[in-house]
Amino acid sequence: MLLRLEGHEVHVAYAGGLVLQMALSLRPHVALLDIAMPDVSGLDAARALRGAAELRDLRLIAISGFSVPNAHQVASEAGFEGLLTKPINAIRLNALLS
Repeated sequence: MLLRLEGHEVHVAYAGGLVLQMALSLRPHVALLDIAMPDVSGLDAARALRGAAELRDLRLIAISGFSVPNAHQVASEAGFEGLLTKPINAIRLNALLS
């Protein structure tokens, strides 16, 4: 909803296994991935996206409902460029998108 209010086109995958297929089809500029998705974790989905040469310019932002001490490091190692903790702060989200 926050992204749509800012004028962004939004597509949603409700399972991690759909992320790579959708990204290859839609070629988004940015993907926000929840770390805890059904069937495939956001970390594994990010690694799959990073492995696709066609998506090398894709910006990845992790979203997590959990605040753990090394979350930023784990997300970075998986290929994410930023991490947001739920509830999402609109100002922080917009800063990561710009």
